[in-house]
Amino acid sequence: TIQILPKIYKDSPDINDDLQQASRNLLHMLAVSGQIPINEQDINPLLKKELSWFEILTRIFANHLMHEWQKGQYRSYTNREENLPVLKGKWKIEKQIRRVGMLHRFDVVYDDFSGDNPFNRVFRFVVERLWVFSRDSENRRVLSCLRQWLDEIQLVPRLSLGDVEQIPVNRLNQRFEPVFNLAKLFLDDGAFQLIAGSENTFSMTFDMNALFESFLISFIKKNFQRILPDTHQNFDLVPHSRRSTYYLAIDHSKKNAFQLQPDLAFREGSDFPLLMDAKYKMLDRDAARLGVSQDDFYQMYAYAHRYNCSRVVLVYPETAGTSVPLFASFRLIGEPKFIEARTVNLKGEFWTPSGKAQLINELHTILEGHNEYG
Repeated sequence: TIQILPKIYKDSPDINDDLQQASRNLLHMLAVSGQIPINEQDINPLLKKELSWFEILTRIFANHLMHEWQKGQYRSYTNREENLPVLKGKWKIEKQIRRVGMLHRFDVVYDDFSGDNPFNRVFRFVVERLWVFSRDSENRRVLSCLRQWLDEIQLVPRLSLGDVEQIPVNRLNQRFEPVFNLAKLFLDDGAFQLIAGSENTFSMTFDMNALFESFLISFIKKNFQRILPDTHQNFDLVPHSRRSTYYLAIDHSKKNAFQLQPDLAFREGSDFPLLMDAKYKMLDRDAARLGVSQDDFYQMYAYAHRYNCSRVVLVYPETAGTSVPLFASFRLIGEPKFIEARTVNLKGEFWTPSGKAQLINELHTILEGHNEYG
């Protein structure tokens, strides 16, 4: 088994403690951002069982799917075309007349209300694959039960994340959405693979940039009254500039071009006093401008200009070799606008009340803000 730690643990002196802390933090980040169906208070008991990452996620998936399936499976109408000995649904006469000598059977098309639909086939596929890979007795017990319950659902030979992304979530299957999203995690980047010979392998990777961004937005939204300074309490939080989408240009066909989408916008009426963007990159205390890239700065400049925003904050994760938060402020020439780069500590024990309070205080300080120009 190979486990790759996030880059924020680079140069850390204690790898064993980091493995445990990274697992806890990653689970909490996934839970807070809504990417796994588990409550934060259920994470600690799960980690005490000393399961591998794969078995932990399998346990969460299997238990949650069993819980929802016991309430009743999702059923939908599926269009079926068959050759039957009885008339059912619509008789396809134009096809029937081509079958000389088979007048005792009928070509029909009908709607079948059943659980054998594309949405549930995702669960059947993932359950079967997890049952092959799992070695934990409790996981295999739950997965075996699920295999029996899902037996009437067609087992597709192959399923990719691209296929699953096309399957809609609607009001009838919405209660399955959290565990459906977890199923997609298992399918991402071809998680189930077959290598040389007959050896089965399992791999799972996370887009830490997307997770860092999603976690920060969700954490701020859930704790905004404690995080936002008093002067910001009346601000609306707008993730990914929803309902406030701006563009940089109009093309030759008079359509908007080059969309701008800050991770989190703070809106007051029609104004945007503050914008925030998360970057899962490493800053360097000894580098010029802390190592903030020109591409990232140009992107923030476009935000400041187009949203007429006086303050744009770039938030980076703090690395193991950093003893204090890093901060840099840049005043735009000819404008009363500032772009800031700041780090936040993701290595703290924010699954504990004190660790959560520390992260809240850090984000409060960042949003409260100050700059060297006064």
